[in-house]
Amino acid sequence: MHHREDINADQCQAEASLNRRNFMGGLWHWAFLTLGVSLTQPTTVISAFVADLTGSTIWVGGLSTTLMVAGVLPQLFVARLIEPRLRKMPYLMVAIYLRVISWGILAWSIHLFGGQDPMVLAGILVGMLVVFYVGGGLGNIPYTEIIGKIIPPNKRGAFFGGRGILAGPLSVGAAFAARYILANVPYPNNYALLFGIAAVGLAISSIGFWVIREPILINTHKKPQSWPEFRQHLLSASPVRAPIIDASRCVIILAALPAAGRVIGDHRVHAAPRHTPE
Repeated sequence: MHHREDINADQCQAEASLNRRNFMGGLWHWAFLTLGVSLTQPTTVISAFVADLTGSTIWVGGLSTTLMVAGVLPQLFVARLIEPRLRKMPYLMVAIYLRVISWGILAWSIHLFGGQDPMVLAGILVGMLVVFYVGGGLGNIPYTEIIGKIIPPNKRGAFFGGRGILAGPLSVGAAFAARYILANVPYPNNYALLFGIAAVGLAISSIGFWVIREPILINTHKKPQSWPEFRQHLLSASPVRAPIIDASRCVIILAALPAAGRVIGDHRVHAAPRHTPE
């Protein structure tokens, strides 16, 4: 009897230790993810960079819409393929490192081409941004399921509360850091530095999931849903179509309101003045 009680106590202790490890790993990831993403906000830093680079409000509005669609579309198709898999962690890690690599390549490209060939850099910017936001869309599905498996129901309030507590000061601190870098580092190296720091932050955030132990749960759905069934499901799910419809409306609205876009673009350019190399 005492031996069985000792075994049960050891099992409970091991489970509690694993839960603490997973809990801290999740918070670690969220903290550095927040830091990296806040340094490169699409509505501020990226919009300012596009305005500096192209001088076009159409680029600013069109790119914002492209990123919105790039973040939504992968989730529609990835969910069908990932849901039957017993382990979701490999897919999440691929998504994380897609984002790290895209920001790293962009930082290097800005440093290399920023003052010489802005249109080449604009093409690289669009490509790397699409990769970054596609990575985010790919990662959302496995991330949500992994967090649901590793955080016990009685700890989820504390976990999401902890995420909120971390996100506030880190976001504000990153915003001040971005403002300082944009104002004090010459163009284009100021943007290269921001994207480089963001890439490092995202890479560090991945350590959180390296230490997490994803439990393997028995899944009764062994095969992905067939494409005809999946297509019918998408067509009948109006909330799924809404983001895409809204994205197409954004293109029309931004094209019809060039003056509004010009105000936004000019404001950001003045906030982060371009330093032309002599």
